[in-house]
Amino acid sequence: MSRPALLDSLKQLHTRLQGHPTLSAADKAMLQTVLHDIQQALDAERSHEPDAVERLEGAAVSFETKHPELSSLTRQVIAAIRGAGV
Repeated sequence: MSRPALLDSLKQLHTRLQGHPTLSAADKAMLQTVLHDIQQALDAERSHEPDAVERLEGAAVSFETKHPELSSLTRQVIAAIRGAGV
């Protein structure tokens, strides 16, 4: 996945998080922090922080039952990050 497509995926996930009515405030805050960390790494054109991707993976796992659509989108973003070599 290209860098612009990855940025678009991150933006899409961020937008979905903002509008998700049943997502807890703590979950939203955690994901926004992770997405911010990844965005900063992209802006600086450096490799991602492994910890940020691991936190994103943890979020995807925790969303599987209650928020499957967010879990799927989160996993797509993780795959895009890894595919882009970020």
